[in-house]
Amino acid sequence: MAAQFQSYTFSATTYLWRSLSSQVVVSLNGFNRKYLPVLKGFPAKYIHAPWTAPENVQRAARCIIGKDYPRPIVDHHKVSTANLEKMRNVFKALLRCKESTVVATSEKSDGSKDKQAKLKQQMLNLEDKENR
Repeated sequence: MAAQFQSYTFSATTYLWRSLSSQVVVSLNGFNRKYLPVLKGFPAKYIHAPWTAPENVQRAARCIIGKDYPRPIVDHHKVSTANLEKMRNVFKALLRCKESTVVATSEKSDGSKDKQAKLKQQMLNLEDKENR
């Protein structure tokens, strides 16, 4: 039962990490201009984040953020930072759980060592990503 819970927890945290930690912007200028015609006048530099455009660029594009196009619901940087902290806490908890399991079972299998190393590497990757 505990192993199933740990597996579920790891799967859930991996999903959250992949879906919430970084914002991947794909070059879809044509898509945005076609399906969001209100953004048609924005330069390519601002097409993926029009709220970052200065007011004079917004006026030139005939699209004022907050009036013609909605403001962002959340500040991505703040939310991403908060999610990284939550993920770090989850990985630390998983490492503590894995370490206590390994000690309790006297390292029955090499698989637990690999999983523990993988968790530590993911936690280091989190710290590296946050320091960028």
